[in-house]
Amino acid sequence: MGPEIPLTLDAENSTLSELKITSAGSIRDKIFVTGGKHNNLKCDGVVVAVASVSEQITPGSPVNILPTMTAATTEGVTFTASAGETGYPDVNPAWYAGDGSAATRWQTDATLPQQLSVILAGRQTISGIALTCGTSGTDTSRMVKNFAIEGRLTDGSWTVLKNITDATGWNSGERREYLVDSPADCDELRVNVSANNGDSYLCIGDLEVLSAPNTYATTVNLVTSLTQVPGSVAITDRCTLSADILTFQIVNNELRLTADIIELEDDPDSKQLAMAVKGPADMRFKAGKIYIKEK
Repeated sequence: MGPEIPLTLDAENSTLSELKITSAGSIRDKIFVTGGKHNNLKCDGVVVAVASVSEQITPGSPVNILPTMTAATTEGVTFTASAGETGYPDVNPAWYAGDGSAATRWQTDATLPQQLSVILAGRQTISGIALTCGTSGTDTSRMVKNFAIEGRLTDGSWTVLKNITDATGWNSGERREYLVDSPADCDELRVNVSANNGDSYLCIGDLEVLSAPNTYATTVNLVTSLTQVPGSVAITDRCTLSADILTFQIVNNELRLTADIIELEDDPDSKQLAMAVKGPADMRFKAGKIYIKEK
C-alpha cells in the first residue's frame, strides 16, 4: 500500500457503524482483506477497525474525453493520419476531425485502407468512439463504411476493439456512436478504414473518443460504532518504503529502473508486498519484479 489516501464519504447515507464511500476505482481490497493485517480506516484522524466491506459498481455513460483540437497537438492529445490529400498535405489535416465542427474534416484521396489515429494524453479506458459526417455536399458518400476500431494496449501491442461493416445511409452532419463490447485501457486509438460509401475521397467530419468510467459505491462495516459520522475518512498508510538509490538504463528504447535493497519491517504477520510506480500521465508501465532476500 501507498501513503494515506483520502476518500469521499457519503455522509448523508452513512451511519455510526456503516460508512458509505464513493470512488472512481475499486477500493474494497485496499480497506479490507480476509485475514489481513491492516483491516482499518482512519476516521477524523483516528484509526478504527473494519469488520467487512462490500462494493457496488455502477456503469457510467459514455462521454468524449478529447479536448477541442486547435492544432495537431492540443492539451497532450495528438491527431495523425496515414495520408492526406495528394499535393495538399496541409488541407483538411487529421486534427480537423477533432475540432468539434462537422464543417471541417480530415480528408484523403489515397488508396484504402487508411487510418485516422489519436494519441491520448495518457492511458484511458476506452468504451468506443463517435463519428460525425461532414456537412459539405459530397461528404455523405466519402464517409466510412467498413472500418475497425483499434487500440494500443499498455504493453504496446495493437488490438481490434470492434469491427463495423456496412455503415451506410449517412446524412450530412449525422453523428453515430460505436461502443466496444469490452472496454480496454489504451494510450492510442485509430479508425482503420477499409471502405467508404463510394467516393474517390475518404473523409471524417468529427471523431470523438468515448469513455464511460464506472462509479464505485463501497459500504464499510465497522467493528465498533463511532460516536458521530466522521467528517473525513482515509485509507491509512500501511507501511511505505522507498529505495534510497535508483539506477536506470535505456534498453531497446525502454527505460529500465532498478532499486537498491529495501529493509522490511520485522513482522511475521506481513503477508503481502505491493509495488507502486509513479510517473507522468503518458508513461506506460510494462512489467516489474520484486525479489525477496531471506535474512
